[in-house]
Amino acid sequence: MLRPTEGIALEVVLLIVVVVLAVLVFFSFFLAYQMMLQNGRTLLRLEALEDLLKPLMGQDFGTEAYVPTLPKGVKAPVFSLPDLNGVQHSLAEWRGKRVLLVFFDPNCTFSRRLLPYLVALGSDVVPGRPQPVVISMGSIEENRTMFDAAGAGFPVLLQQSTEVAGAYKVDGTPMSYLIDADGTTADDIAVGIQAILIQAG
Repeated sequence: MLRPTEGIALEVVLLIVVVVLAVLVFFSFFLAYQMMLQNGRTLLRLEALEDLLKPLMGQDFGTEAYVPTLPKGVKAPVFSLPDLNGVQHSLAEWRGKRVLLVFFDPNCTFSRRLLPYLVALGSDVVPGRPQPVVISMGSIEENRTMFDAAGAGFPVLLQQSTEVAGAYKVDGTPMSYLIDADGTTADDIAVGIQAILIQAG
């Protein structure tokens, strides 16, 4: 049997528990209400932004569409570059012939792996096969050493930076374009050794 003092203490404890629970429930509802208000304000702001942007949708601001590579059938960009002996060459020299224009970097592992295949293509003359023309970069010395050691018999032209690669929208090596006898691109860009060899025919 509980003594009066113990009964009063138990009632006080129960009252405190009820009050704490009531406070917790109140704060839970208060937080939920505040979150609903915040979400509502966010939705209103988004709707206001959409209303502001609606007049601008579908407008042409004069920006050109980005073309990642040269499409098939367009005129190949002209260039004039020196070979490894300093003699200038332009794409027009090969007008009337198909050209495999290969973009090469002596410091690129995949370019170096491609080199023996290019040498084989250049030495094995097959009617209708395109003439390999390499556009390389770097110093004359490192290019001459590499291509002479490989026994390359095809033209190797040297760009100062990436001026020709930029005109052809080439952002890596090895890559190639097949240029038709009329000076237009005969195919889409080939990326990597296998694709280049397929393009070479």
